[in-house]
Amino acid sequence: MKLKREKLFTPFSVVSFSTIVSVLLFSITYAFLHDENFEIGLAKAIIIPIAIALPISLYSKKYHQKIKTQKEELERLNNTNKKLMSIIAHDIRSPLGIVKGYSEMIYEDANNKDTFEIHNKLDKVATRIDNLLLFLNDLLRWSKNQIHTCEVQLTPFSTKETIDTIIDRYASIGKQKEITTTTSIEVEELLSDKEIYSFILRNLYENALKFTNIGGAIHIQIKEIDNQIYTSIQDDGIGIQPENIEKIYDENLWFSTEGTHKEKGTGLGIKTILQYLKICNGAFKIDSAPNKGTTVTVIFKKKEIA
Repeated sequence: MKLKREKLFTPFSVVSFSTIVSVLLFSITYAFLHDENFEIGLAKAIIIPIAIALPISLYSKKYHQKIKTQKEELERLNNTNKKLMSIIAHDIRSPLGIVKGYSEMIYEDANNKDTFEIHNKLDKVATRIDNLLLFLNDLLRWSKNQIHTCEVQLTPFSTKETIDTIIDRYASIGKQKEITTTTSIEVEELLSDKEIYSFILRNLYENALKFTNIGGAIHIQIKEIDNQIYTSIQDDGIGIQPENIEKIYDENLWFSTEGTHKEKGTGLGIKTILQYLKICNGAFKIDSAPNKGTTVTVIFKKKEIA
């Protein structure tokens, strides 16, 4: 119904309708009055409505298209806002609850003067807070990118230091699940946006930990092929169903599944990775099969370091 209405009010249909009405009115008037040359009157009946209706209908179409675009943008921002509130409610509230629980246990250990347990729990609290702050920074940056286009800032940086920092940040999760992480770094320095590259690698590594079973293994590799930089994260975890791989590639879909320890997610990480790769003209490839592990590869064109 809506599509028919849009076709009805196109410039062509408006001008055609106006011209037909004008010609009919002229014909009726001429039939009764005969006060004007028929050819001249007919020409006026055709030219005048075209001259008036065409620019008005073109302007009207442009105006309505602008309103339609603004409406779609408002709907997109509204959906983004709803998803943002959902992420905040889940991914921020839950870690804060854990920190609160550790704080209460530390208070009890302090009363019992158990310094070892106090230090152990304080270390866990600090790790949780660091991860929460990191998540908040990622969330704020993602939110900003929904309104303003992200600017790529190219700087040379050490790939080994970046990877080591990420592995160290998630060391407690790796230790808890007894997962071994190895690396193979053939490209030691990279010219790219360090924040974007770190975000991508961090989220992919976190996903690998999430979907790898206890005692599993993860391998991170960086290599150069045909003037392109390949960064791969391979795990021997539970793998991904073929239909779910298509959902991951869908930029308009928020998709997430539970990890091997019932770890929950929001889909924010993958969605943001796809956005960043589009900005950086990068590529994203998933090779996976159920119960056979997953290899996720991010590809960037090599840029020469001056």
